[in-house]
Amino acid sequence: MKNLMLILICSISLLACKEKTQQEDINIPTNIPKIDTISYELKSISKESGDCGEDGERCTKADVQYIIINASKMTPALTKINTTLENTVKGNAPTVAAALDSFMAESNAFFEEFPDVPTGYGMEINQKVLFDSLNILTVEEFSYAFTGGAHGNYGIGYYNFDTKSGQPLGLGDLLIANYQEPLKEIVEPIFRKTYLEEGMNNYSEAGFYFEEDEFVLTDNFAITKDGLKFLYNPYEIGPYVMGQQEIIVPYDSLKTLIRKDGALASF
Repeated sequence: MKNLMLILICSISLLACKEKTQQEDINIPTNIPKIDTISYELKSISKESGDCGEDGERCTKADVQYIIINASKMTPALTKINTTLENTVKGNAPTVAAALDSFMAESNAFFEEFPDVPTGYGMEINQKVLFDSLNILTVEEFSYAFTGGAHGNYGIGYYNFDTKSGQPLGLGDLLIANYQEPLKEIVEPIFRKTYLEEGMNNYSEAGFYFEEDEFVLTDNFAITKDGLKFLYNPYEIGPYVMGQQEIIVPYDSLKTLIRKDGALASF
């Protein structure tokens, strides 16, 4: 679920053509207008190669926008969060720009091998702050890639951080020990009510393909002001045409599971 961008880039065989690369670095100051929030900017890098006219055939585009925290008092924890967010975009490349260069090079190599392929290729990543309060920062990362075929592929990944330590927050950091089954008992009825029509008993009737028709809780979750948000990406539990599935579990429903010494204790 994590590092969606790296997965997308590594799984893409891209195309080549006569390269005409353009790069833009744009810093967009963004301050969230509420108490105890973190100041940050959005770093944007765009590259383009090939014939990117009206029809867009044999055109490769790559657009990335990621968060850089620029607080007046940068702490080791905030620096660590910056590094984590950048790594989700650049993968194993030394920089984000280098990751995009690699993407464009793979595209060019493919077009050279298959010069008659009449299609455009591209990728996009966008990060945004979803929640920022009470020493918690939640970032949403949208990733999209089109490599030919009937349609592109996309996904959303969530990153929750403790801003005091810079450490990512997993469900085990927020909830009591052995939370898995009690949490599933809370979440599954909400999922069934949202996505199964009245009278349906099995998930397969609604088009889902849980193994042995047994509900599985995703670990892709976000801390929001209303509750914990869980999201399944296309192909994860159903065909592409079904898109994403998301549910929000209110904190009131989680009171017996929230750790008293955890980040959600004041919710």
